[in-house]
Amino acid sequence: MAIFPAYVLQDDARKRMEGREPPETEEIMGLLLGRIYAEDAMSFDIYDEIQNYPGPTLLIHGTADQLVPIEYSRRAAEVFPSAELVEIEGAGHGFFGADEERAIHLALDFVKASIQQKK
Repeated sequence: MAIFPAYVLQDDARKRMEGREPPETEEIMGLLLGRIYAEDAMSFDIYDEIQNYPGPTLLIHGTADQLVPIEYSRRAAEVFPSAELVEIEGAGHGFFGADEERAIHLALDFVKASIQQKK
């Protein structure tokens, strides 16, 4: 299960590093990160990795997410062998109020169903 997953990470790193080497450190969203962050992000394609995950997957993503555009989760839903994408209309990156409650219930239902399938 993934809630507004950051599948944009590789594209963001490639854009930041375009035409330059990764710096020893850089600040991203208020966090000081080392060179290895960008190097790792650019060293693989997340979609190549997730296609190998054999289990059921639930993706929950807001349609108005400005930080991680929903198109990344839509693509992931097509790549995972067994995925369901629930789009929360109008929600951004982070859920609040009714959107948060819905996401919580979806997540709990997914976990409960996974436990039942293993019994």
